Amino acid sequence: SETHIAAGGDANHTRVEDTLRAWLIKNADSKEVDEGEKARVQLLLGRNYFRAKRYDLARAEFTTLLNRYAKTPQAVEA
Repeated sequence: SETHIAAGGDANHTRVEDTLRAWLIKNADSKEVDEGEKARVQLLLGRNYFRAKRYDLARAEFTTLLNRYAKTPQAVEA
């Protein structure tokens, strides 16, 4: 995902969004996945939106990260 974000372009941003969104939906309630990993994916999705200049969506993802995973290092970055 980071490679696609760095490459830019609508197709790359859409691919990242689809991939990360699907991962978050699948693993949101999973006890087997560490909160830090969930926060990392949420942060990556927010960065993707930011790089795509979709600032309202980026802010929403960062806010969600802060609310759900406040005790993670990713929350500081968000």
